[in-house]
Amino acid sequence: MATFERVGDLSPFSVPRHPRPARCFEESLEAYWICDGHVMWRHSRLKSAEPGSFEFYAGGFARDGNHCYILDARLRDAKREHFAALNFAYAADDRNVWTIGGKVKDAERQSFEVLDTGARFLAPGRPVPTGYAKDANCVYHYNFSGKPCVIRTADCQSFRAVNEEYGTDRTHVYYERKRLPKADVKSWELLLGNYSRDAARVYYQTVIVDGADPRTIVCEGGGTHIEVARDCRAFYSQDHRIDAAAYEREISAVQQFKRTSAANLS
Repeated sequence: MATFERVGDLSPFSVPRHPRPARCFEESLEAYWICDGHVMWRHSRLKSAEPGSFEFYAGGFARDGNHCYILDARLRDAKREHFAALNFAYAADDRNVWTIGGKVKDAERQSFEVLDTGARFLAPGRPVPTGYAKDANCVYHYNFSGKPCVIRTADCQSFRAVNEEYGTDRTHVYYERKRLPKADVKSWELLLGNYSRDAARVYYQTVIVDGADPRTIVCEGGGTHIEVARDCRAFYSQDHRIDAAAYEREISAVQQFKRTSAANLS
């Protein structure tokens, strides 16, 4: 069974020759398998796929001796001999670039580069394709839903990814495709989860957390679905204030979530 360290592995894997229980398709990188001599993606049969030459990459990209695939769809204009994953979110041949949401339109393949691992974790051991890329003309972001997006306001020469969801150029800070309002690039830093700060403000994603003190802010819950923080003045859940009792309940829930996740991965 695939391990989650394979998120960063750009080598193709052989397709396993045994079925996967349906629940594992949400938790495993091996959504491709062979059943009764046919290549399957989850419960869908890839009608034109050849089991003997079939191989796949983490992230939902695959190829056989004749064709290339994204999830259960065959790509009609991809060159098999040049097709490979660039990271967990992007794949390319010598002419075009794709995500599982479709072709990255107008991408310049020769200068195209990925800027991160391409994997965001919804929970420990559950990656989804998310990340930044750029070419000589544009900065791109894909967030695992919809189609890849051009960030038209970003400066591609100075843009860098902080992680798969945050990036900066010489004048602005970005959460996915949106700017953080009034953020000072020179003093801005990512804290934990979706909390960040500059010299004057605390942010949750793109929202300024009203009244939060950037000098004393302490964040909890990174890597979980619960994100809370406290400073010298108040307690916060995401971008709004909560009372002390609610904060303690959220902290207990974070601790329980982490214990449960660790047990599930052991």
